[in-house]
Amino acid sequence: MNKPYILLSGAIKNIGDYLIFDSAKKLIKKHISDNIIELNRWENHSSKIDLLNSSKAIIICGGPGFGENMYPQIYPIVDSLNKLKVPVTTLGVGWSGKPALNHEKFKFSENSKILLNYINKSFGKISCRDVLTNKILNQNGYENSVMTGCPVWFRELDTLETKKTTEIKKIVFTTPANRKLTGQTNRILKLLKRRYKNAEIIVSFHRGILPDKFTGLRDSSAYLLMSSFAKLKGCSIKDVSYDLEKLKFYKNADLHIGYRVHAHLFFLANGLPSILLSEDGRGLGMSKTFNLPELYAYSKSFESGFEKYLEKFEDNIFSISESNTIFIKNKYEEMKKFLNNLKRL
Repeated sequence: MNKPYILLSGAIKNIGDYLIFDSAKKLIKKHISDNIIELNRWENHSSKIDLLNSSKAIIICGGPGFGENMYPQIYPIVDSLNKLKVPVTTLGVGWSGKPALNHEKFKFSENSKILLNYINKSFGKISCRDVLTNKILNQNGYENSVMTGCPVWFRELDTLETKKTTEIKKIVFTTPANRKLTGQTNRILKLLKRRYKNAEIIVSFHRGILPDKFTGLRDSSAYLLMSSFAKLKGCSIKDVSYDLEKLKFYKNADLHIGYRVHAHLFFLANGLPSILLSEDGRGLGMSKTFNLPELYAYSKSFESGFEKYLEKFEDNIFSISESNTIFIKNKYEEMKKFLNNLKRL
């Protein structure tokens, strides 16, 4: 029997992480093997060392995992990487996004370099999701990185065509992760209600609204303020955390505007228009990759810049969306090449 591939998943609450893992798994099943074992990326698997070493490879699936503390804080995997006897690699992983405007200052910790060096030695290629992440890996000495894109780009590739939008009747707005952006979020919603008087606006919370073991009281308080303001303005509210089925309504929307990178990618992957508001380097990296405006939430001119871009976007909505669709289709060859290298192990 063929050896399994072990996939490390970051899906814990944020629906973006579920979307990443589900998309990565579909790509691996389609191009490599359906013999897959799923493990949580945040757990230490030293007690399963025999299982790990009986696999073909360990694949870290997506997410903003290239952080200073990549190993062992983000991906503990095992206590000692010397005990591993199988290749490890990444699939469409992104930079953690900080410091957002000073990416040239970003450095990996010495422990994180141990994991990256292990990937180099055991597999030889690192897959990343955007051009900024690729640049950061290169500047830290990892010149074997490949910009394959995020697995979410390709989840609807077989049917991907740019949708023609004749009238914006339904808008999905996604909220930020950072509670410091509560006031700005409310002002953007007010602007959208003024501009799209007849449209239904659905405010979507990717990390939920109410507190639980993954969302603290202070973050939840900010999300409650945002949801209360949205309701006051006549918007609908959706908590889409924990369950991919909750995202079905995205496919029936005419436009996405918001801070969530993976809501943006879900729309692009379905040929639908989207405007991403960047709250850190993760959004900036994705906007640079698609050659879209970098609407950085903390810049002084952000709100006026957003309104100006909205006018331009409305006038060119199909051509901008078509450019995104073509880009995704063209990048698929790079992703397939990477997956084929994994299949040859």
